[in-house]
Amino acid sequence: MKTKLVTGLMVLAMVVVAIGVVSAQLSNFEMQSPQGMQEGTQFRGGMQPLEDVRQNMLLVNIKALITFGNLILLFCLLFIYAKNYGQIKSQFAMGLIAFIVLLIMQALTSNPFFHYTCGYRRMYTLGLFGILPDLFEFVALSILLYISLKS
Repeated sequence: MKTKLVTGLMVLAMVVVAIGVVSAQLSNFEMQSPQGMQEGTQFRGGMQPLEDVRQNMLLVNIKALITFGNLILLFCLLFIYAKNYGQIKSQFAMGLIAFIVLLIMQALTSNPFFHYTCGYRRMYTLGLFGILPDLFEFVALSILLYISLKS
């Protein structure tokens, strides 16, 4: 049973990574210069405005992949906790399910592709500081999933 679950998780993770890579390649984000800047204007350090936006797009795509990974882990945890609730009918298990559902909503709304579909075309990030919280969440959810699968 556990080998089937682990195999299913690995296949699901590969599918999500493939979807993320394809969507990152096909994404049609607008790369316009910030308002008030002419085409020949340079930032400090000699970078053109569009070069800065293109570098940030890589970080946006990485953030999107990490949040997709978080969603996979959260859905796996939801499945495990729903199965546990079905067996023991515990209030604690119901609380875990509610917690996971709220984390799923957070992961969905923090995904840059969700922002893009809602009409926000300009994607500027805070550099690596925009990715770190999602990366820490991914590691924490991985540990939680590992512990949940062992029990």
